[in-house]
Amino acid sequence: MLRWARGTTRLDKIRNEFIRSSIKVAEVQHKMKEGRLRWYGHIMRRDKSHMTQRVMAIDEDNDLHPLEKRIEEKEYGEK
Repeated sequence: MLRWARGTTRLDKIRNEFIRSSIKVAEVQHKMKEGRLRWYGHIMRRDKSHMTQRVMAIDEDNDLHPLEKRIEEKEYGEK
């Protein structure tokens, strides 16, 4: 797409890096990272009661998810 916009072909043997820098287009990896960070910011702004916030707040030391703990307590009695 960039080659087409610039009017070059693969036969011109011009490197992709040069074409991207001449048109001043960011690399795909940077755009993907930017999108992930935007999504993460969106998730962090959610209410504390939202499911994604509750999942992120799970204590890493616990082996079981809070729901799994409740199921286990029902099956085997309270621990």
